[in-house]
Amino acid sequence: MSPGEQHRALLTAISPDYFRVMQIPLLRGRQITTNDVERSPWVIVINETMAKKYWGKRNPIGQMITLDTQGMQGEERPREVVGVVGDVRQFRLGMNASPEVYLPYLQQVRHFRPGATETRLHKSVVLRT
Repeated sequence: MSPGEQHRALLTAISPDYFRVMQIPLLRGRQITTNDVERSPWVIVINETMAKKYWGKRNPIGQMITLDTQGMQGEERPREVVGVVGDVRQFRLGMNASPEVYLPYLQQVRHFRPGATETRLHKSVVLRT
């Protein structure tokens, strides 16, 4: 990706155990940890499809990107790509994986413009038994 380029990706805010619970393999770098909090450097993990589509054969680890989630009031800041995980088919098995970004739940922007959804209120719980 070049500076100023805009691309689309699914956005998922996660807790540190998400990849383990969902059995999504880490391919490169590191996962989200309990150290990835609001006051620490902001990070993301991307899926393999995003790495291939936007970086090709180049290594995305260490690259900086800024998310545009339409509705934020300027709190978003650059995030470092710290890991690449395997792809997940989010919508149905017959559909190829889409580029996807995973960010630490505690590094979400809190304040949204009037009328925008407050994403911290809409969460899912994932359990493995």
